[in-house]
Amino acid sequence: MVIQALQWASFALLFLAGWTVSEEAWVLVGDRIDVGLTDAKALGIYKENTPVVAMSYFEYVNGLRSLTDVRAFVDNQWVSIATLPRAQTLKLACASEDCFLLLSNGTGTMDVYAVNSTAVVQLPAKVTSGYAGDTSLAVYKNTPYVAFRDGDALNLTTVKRFTGDVWESVGAAGAVVDKEVQGTVLAINDKGVPYIAYDVVKRALDLTLTQTFVKVFQQSAWTLLGNVTEEQIISSKDLSFTFDAEGNPYVGLCGYLYFKVRKHLTGQGWEPIDTNDLGCSFARVFFTGNEEYQPTLASVQPGSEEDTFTVLEWDEFSWNPIGPSMRTRSILEGFAMARDNTPYALFREVVSLQREQYGVRTIGDAPAPPTPSPSGPSPPPSPSPSP
Repeated sequence: MVIQALQWASFALLFLAGWTVSEEAWVLVGDRIDVGLTDAKALGIYKENTPVVAMSYFEYVNGLRSLTDVRAFVDNQWVSIATLPRAQTLKLACASEDCFLLLSNGTGTMDVYAVNSTAVVQLPAKVTSGYAGDTSLAVYKNTPYVAFRDGDALNLTTVKRFTGDVWESVGAAGAVVDKEVQGTVLAINDKGVPYIAYDVVKRALDLTLTQTFVKVFQQSAWTLLGNVTEEQIISSKDLSFTFDAEGNPYVGLCGYLYFKVRKHLTGQGWEPIDTNDLGCSFARVFFTGNEEYQPTLASVQPGSEEDTFTVLEWDEFSWNPIGPSMRTRSILEGFAMARDNTPYALFREVVSLQREQYGVRTIGDAPAPPTPSPSGPSPPPSPSPSP
């Protein structure tokens, strides 16, 4: 009776106070998406708050088939809006009106598509008729920009933008840097100024040395903003770019033993930003920005049994968590911020030797635990009478 009275009292207090017992959690957006074995994948946010995913994969369904599946979350479900050719490299970039999708494969071909929540349309002009490798994609006010190793320009890096009819070069073809580079990433600030980061690799005394540089397009030419890092033996796995409210660029460098952020200040060069000893040896780190121009990163750090997924934003002094952390055995494959600063994360789970599942998660109310009955546990059922 005492337990029952306490239960009734607690429910009465909650009712009278109007409280809602809830906690934030990383909740699934719709159902998981079942696919074959993926080569490439990407996550973007269309317009205000519509997640879009693209997954390139092959599967054995009545024989071998390979494709790129593009889906949008519409009317509380994942809807397939296009089936495109399979690609080895896949980039997705979104602006206020449209998303754009870049597909490239091992033969050096590259195609760009406009994406909305219901359809995917290939842009009418080819970026290049020659080989294109080490591709990157960015968008400014619904104008897509691409950077690529240009087979028509001695395999040097070219940047182009789509004018609505044709692709025009941003600067001369192959003029970004006078040597072959790797890990190219293109970004554009809120004033429409293109930036490009890249790694230069050289060999010395049987060692492979890597150095990261950034250039900015000013006065019809690409100008060096200096070296982000000194020469190092271990190369970056991923480069990433974002900007703060003053337009200062930040570069994220994800190496096998480290994750570093460097901020550039005019006249002061590149300065380090503390990253709380994050590493990328067995982790994925995605570095981006939000609508308030706060650099944001998402990472999965390995644990003994489960990994820990965390999202942090930089406030000029420290990294602060956005929402709760999450224990997971899934693999982080993508991260994006919506225009209302809602974070979305793309996770992959290996289901079998030939199947994978993808799930998109965002911050929402955790599922409520079962509510105990105020009357206490139900009595056991009465035994049936013997025949």
